[in-house]
Amino acid sequence: MGAKATAWDAIDYAPAPPERLVAPEAHWPFVAEVEMTAAQRVAMNRLALRFSCEMVAHFERYIVDYLEQHRDRLGGTLSARAAQVFADDERRHVGGFLRLLRALEPGEYPGDALAFFRWSALDAAVVRLAPAVTFFVATELLEEMFLHLHHDLEEHPEDALPLARAVMALHAREEKSHLAMDDRVIRGRRAAMPAWRFALEAVASLAIVLVVDRKTQRAWRRAIAERAARLGLSDAQARRLAQKRLSRSDVRGMRAWIERRRREPFPGSRLLCAALELALP
Repeated sequence: MGAKATAWDAIDYAPAPPERLVAPEAHWPFVAEVEMTAAQRVAMNRLALRFSCEMVAHFERYIVDYLEQHRDRLGGTLSARAAQVFADDERRHVGGFLRLLRALEPGEYPGDALAFFRWSALDAAVVRLAPAVTFFVATELLEEMFLHLHHDLEEHPEDALPLARAVMALHAREEKSHLAMDDRVIRGRRAAMPAWRFALEAVASLAIVLVVDRKTQRAWRRAIAERAARLGLSDAQARRLAQKRLSRSDVRGMRAWIERRRREPFPGSRLLCAALELALP
């Protein structure tokens, strides 16, 4: 008997027309502000969407591995069934993003490997070493940042590939329950720990955010360098495009997380909010 069909299987992953934009250009301001030909704009728009999908898929592997390898660290804040549902959802998300990536650029995804992000010893170390508070505070923030791409596509449907809208809408819908589970872990560990220790572990989530940011910056620079000639980019264009900055989804997500954690603070959240505000444009 085959695996049970899910909402992800109901999406039509037909190949995307090669000549059109697939997402609002302004979603990535650091790309939109570079002067390019129409063909370069389309190619960079598709690359930016692919990169965003890969970034989510790569990070969601962190969550799957953590929930399956270190469930004991949750201290009973999630039942075994809830933790497995969370992991299974994230595994389906990775699969759905891979199918979208193949529709956007079939030649770059012959298997399940990502084109821009590579699993490293540093990724494995984050999963292996992070306490639950550190991991799930970072997870809550990063998941909030990821899901706002959906809102941008829905606000500008004329500039969005219907397949991308369908994938992002389903992802955002399921991520809402994951944010609730992140919060359940955070609340449960807070009730079981001294405030000083909780605060230390919560603030340490910035280390995971920095790892993700550093890895993302390096992957983006490598993606531009390896594809500059193929895209017909001049040296000046390539230099400007390589300077990755926050997307609109990043900014919206950070602001939403700050607002939530000012309404519902925990030990260490004031410092986290201040640090994130410094990174906002």
